[in-house]
Amino acid sequence: MVSESLEYLDLSGSSVDVRGLGYLRLLSNLKWINLSNLPNQPDIDRYLPYIKEIVPPDCVVVVKSDEEINHDIKRLTAKSCQKIEKSDI
Repeated sequence: MVSESLEYLDLSGSSVDVRGLGYLRLLSNLKWINLSNLPNQPDIDRYLPYIKEIVPPDCVVVVKSDEEINHDIKRLTAKSCQKIEKSDI
């Protein structure tokens, strides 16, 4: 069966939302799933605790693309630099 053999699942960019993720429980050998860039569920990272309960314990869940991670890092770095500059004054 597919549910017993599927190990990698890329749903990025699809129309999946959090209501459809309950079926992931059937994928007993899932090792990696990509849930980044979901247009119907842009706040998917808020549901990560729920998702981690559904998928197998050692499954890697990707909720942000590399591009989004780089953007967040740049934003955090910029905020840190602003705080340092203000404290130096």
